[in-house]
Amino acid sequence: MKYIYIKLVFLLIISTSLPFKIILLTRPIEEIKSSLDRWDKFSGRGPSNHKKTLHNAVEVAKWTEKKFLMPKGTMFELEFADMKEQKTERIDALQKFLNLDPLQDSARVLIDALRKDSITKVS
Repeated sequence: MKYIYIKLVFLLIISTSLPFKIILLTRPIEEIKSSLDRWDKFSGRGPSNHKKTLHNAVEVAKWTEKKFLMPKGTMFELEFADMKEQKTERIDALQKFLNLDPLQDSARVLIDALRKDSITKVS
């Protein structure tokens, strides 16, 4: 048991100097499945690898359970719905997390992003 504790402490010491920040963007599995189906119909390519994509989504979502391992202030959690529902307070918080200066008008940023076409945006 002492070995595991020492190993965990070592990992925490290593991770206290991350040279980057993590934005954890999550979305409910059912929404991901629907989005994959829409993309398959829209793209005209062969079907997406749903099994792999859903497995990866589940693995990424586990990061929320492991955030205590990350140095404080290195990970920001954002839900996909925060953008779609134009939750400006979440985008304000994201800008502050990224230390943007000057801060942009989050309402305008969201409106512009939702209005513009994107290769991955399927209505």
